[in-house]
Amino acid sequence: MKNVFTLTCATLLSLSITSFLANAQCETVTIIEDINPGSADAFAPGWGVVNTLEYDDKLYFNGKNITSGEELWVTDGTTTNIVADLRPGAPNGGANNLTVYDGKLYFTATDDIFGTELWEYDGVTQTAIDIVSGAMSSNPSELMVMDGILYFVATTSFYGTELWKYDGTTASLAADINLGTSDSDPAELFVFNSELYFRAYTSGSGIELWKYDGSTATLIDIDPGIGGSSPGGFYSFDSKLYFSAATPTSGTELYEYDGTTLNNFDLESGSAGSNPIRFITYDGKLYFRATTSAEGAEVWVFDGTTPTLLMDINPGISSSGPGDFTIYNDELIFTANDGTNGQELWHTDGTTTSLYLDAYSGPPSSNPSNLIVFNFDLYFVADDGIIGYELRGYDGSSLTSYDTDPAGSGGVHDPIIYDSTLIFISTTPTTGYELYRLETSDVFTYVDEQICAGDSLMAGGSYQLATGTYYDYLSAASTCDSIVITSLNVIDPNENTTVSLGTITSAAIGAEVTYQWMDCADSTLMVDDTLQDFTPTLDGSYAVIIADNGCIDTSACTLIAGVGIDQETNKVNVYPNPSNGAFVISSPQASIKQVVLYNSLGQEVYNREVNSLEQIVDISRHNAGCYTLLVITEAGTIQKQLILE
Repeated sequence: MKNVFTLTCATLLSLSITSFLANAQCETVTIIEDINPGSADAFAPGWGVVNTLEYDDKLYFNGKNITSGEELWVTDGTTTNIVADLRPGAPNGGANNLTVYDGKLYFTATDDIFGTELWEYDGVTQTAIDIVSGAMSSNPSELMVMDGILYFVATTSFYGTELWKYDGTTASLAADINLGTSDSDPAELFVFNSELYFRAYTSGSGIELWKYDGSTATLIDIDPGIGGSSPGGFYSFDSKLYFSAATPTSGTELYEYDGTTLNNFDLESGSAGSNPIRFITYDGKLYFRATTSAEGAEVWVFDGTTPTLLMDINPGISSSGPGDFTIYNDELIFTANDGTNGQELWHTDGTTTSLYLDAYSGPPSSNPSNLIVFNFDLYFVADDGIIGYELRGYDGSSLTSYDTDPAGSGGVHDPIIYDSTLIFISTTPTTGYELYRLETSDVFTYVDEQICAGDSLMAGGSYQLATGTYYDYLSAASTCDSIVITSLNVIDPNENTTVSLGTITSAAIGAEVTYQWMDCADSTLMVDDTLQDFTPTLDGSYAVIIADNGCIDTSACTLIAGVGIDQETNKVNVYPNPSNGAFVISSPQASIKQVVLYNSLGQEVYNREVNSLEQIVDISRHNAGCYTLLVITEAGTIQKQLILE
C-alpha cells in the first residue's frame, strides 16, 4: 500500500543510488538583506544563540542598523523588516530573551518611557509590561514557560532580584527567596517534572539548588551552610534531573535528583572535582564531558547506574576537550583533539569511537563548531586553513565548503533551520555581519509504504523488514539530486486469544481490524460470528482469522468443553496440580469415560478410555509446561489446565 503525499516532480530514471551531498549547482548561499548597509555589522557573533526565534511562521531576531540601533526585526527568509523602533533613532532598544508564550512573542527591550522591561508582541502591536513603574528598569531575564505561566527574573527596589511570573494579564512576584531588598539572583531556570528548578542565593545557604512548584519555593541544600554548591548545567534524563554542583570535599561533580532523593557521583576522588558539562542523551544513555587527573577532559557515559569513561581520546593526562555533541546518522558526533590531528570531528556508536573527519589535514585544528543537521547532512563551521571559518556540509563521505567571504578569512556563526532553509550569520569586508541563507533545489519525495509481517520492501538500499524511516539518495550529474524518504509500517496482526467463562476473546484491536471465527474440526467459517468475543454453544475447538489493514493471520485453536453442563453434577477434581508427573483425576458423582491431554501446541499427547470415578494420569516423560485436560464423564465434558513441573 503506497501513498505519495508530498512530491516535487522529478524523473528518477537513470539515477544511481549513492551517498548524498547536494550538487553544488543545486545549493545557493545568498545574503538575505544588508540590514546595516555597507561594512557595518547588523549582528555580533553569538547573538543568534539566544536572540533568534521562530514565531507565527516568521523568524524574529535582534538586529541593528545605523538608523534604528538594535531593535526587534523579522524575516520570512527572503526579506527583512524592523518590527518596531522602540527607542526612536540610533539608540538601542534591543530584543533579548525571545520566548513564545500563550500565542504571543515575549522579549526584553528598552525604551525611554518604561526603561528595560518585558514586552509582548501579538504579531501587530508591541506592549510593555511595566514591572517597575516609569523609566526605571526591572531588567527581566531568564524567560521560561511552565504550566501555562511565564516565569522570569526581575529586579525591583523593594524585593531585589527575584523570581517573577506573568499569567498573560498580571505580572507578580513568584518568590522572595532572599528576603527583603537583597538579591537571590535566580539563574538557569529549568522545568523538570512540572516544577521550576534554578540556582539562587541566600545569606544563610549561599548559592544553592531551589525548586518552585507554582506556589512555594523549596531549598535543596547540597552543601549545608553558607558556602553554597553553585549548581548548574541542568539536564533531564531517564525521569531524573542531572547537574553539576560543588562541595568542599568532592569538588564539582555529577548530581542526580528524582524530586526526592539526591545522589552524587564522584568521578574524580577528592576535592578537585570532574566538572561535568555538555550533557546529551544518545541511545538511551547520558553522555557528557568530565575532567579527571588521570585522563584529562574526555567523554563520559552514564547508563543510569555508573558513569564510565567512553574513551581516552588524547591518551594520558592530556585532554581531548570534547564538545559540540550532536546526533547524526544514528551516531553521536562531537569535536575532540587526540593530540595528533588537532581539534576535529569524532563519532561513536557507543561501542566504537574514532576520528570522523579531519577537515584541516594534519596536526592543525579546524576547530569545528555550530554543528547542525539539515537536509540529511551534517553542517558545521570550521577552518580548513584555506578559506577560513566557513560553513561546511558533510554526509559521512563527502565534504562541501561554502565560501561566503572569498576575499577574507570567513566568520560564520549561529546556523539555525527555518522554513526548510539554513539561516546563519556571516561577514564580509563589504557587508559586515549579516543574515545569510543556504537553499537547496533538491527534490524530496515522501512515500508511505505498508507491508505485512514476514514480507520485505526495498528501501534505504536494502530489503527492510521493520517499521522505520528509510532514505534513498539518488544523485544526478546534470540535475538536482533526488531524495526518496520512505516511511515503512509493518503490520503484524495479534493472533493471541484469552478464555474466560466459556468466552474466547481476540487480543487484536484497532479500527481496521476484522474478525472471523472458525471451527477447527473441519475449518468451517462461522459466518455470523465476526466480533472480537466469541461464546461457543457447543463443545469444540475454535480459532479466529484476523485481518488488519490487509494483513491476515489466524490464532491457535482453543478447546472449549462443558458447554451447557451442570458443573455441580459434573464436578471433577485434579490433584496435585502442579505436579512432577502423576495427576489424580476424581469425579465423585459421574463416572469418567475418557481422558484426553493436549500440549501447549494443541497436539494430543494422552488419550485413555476408562470407566471409574477416579483415574491416575502419569505424563512424567513429557516436557514441563502447561497442558489442557479434557475429562469426559457420564454427565458431560470438563476442561482443566495442568502444570507439569
